[in-house]
Amino acid sequence: MAGRLPFARLLADNPWATRVGSYTALLAGADLAGQAAMGARRFEDIDWHEVARMAIYGGVFSAPLVHSWYIASSRLLGEAAIGASLRARLASVAPKVIAEQALLSPTTIVVAIAWNGVATGKSPSYIRSKLGQDLVPAWKRCAAVWSVASTANYFFVPPHLRVFPAMVVAAGWNAYLSVVSNRAVRPEAHDADLLAETRLAKAM
Repeated sequence: MAGRLPFARLLADNPWATRVGSYTALLAGADLAGQAAMGARRFEDIDWHEVARMAIYGGVFSAPLVHSWYIASSRLLGEAAIGASLRARLASVAPKVIAEQALLSPTTIVVAIAWNGVATGKSPSYIRSKLGQDLVPAWKRCAAVWSVASTANYFFVPPHLRVFPAMVVAAGWNAYLSVVSNRAVRPEAHDADLLAETRLAKAM
């Protein structure tokens, strides 16, 4: 269709590859922003391995999941017809937002934290401690941000264009998620998990 932006044409012609490429770049940029916020202002201060980890997470996991999620939520939960009443549109939006926060959000957080732990050689007990420390607080912040953003996105934006506002919000959210994923576990949290594992091993 004439007049569409180049990215919109790419998304229409090859949605899978376009989202994989864009989310890979998006999460790499988000990690750079997160590192800058934590004080890495010079080129030599940047942890490029960390940037690569987040880029891989974006391209291998986040992009395919989000791509599939938008398709599935639209097909399974339906879309309000053009010109539908406010009540009908809200009835279409609410299940999508609830399902997104109950299923999609915690999954992406768990995988981001677990992938970062595995990629940096952390032990299973450390990753469990990390999830115990950061999963619920990150999930709460995710719900605060994405509930509002997704409600507006589902309500006002046609299905084929929803990736655009989602990517804008995702840039900021993934900068935060990168900081969370790379933040060290508090010693007391890890020690408590190790103690529990030791007791379990002795009891078996």
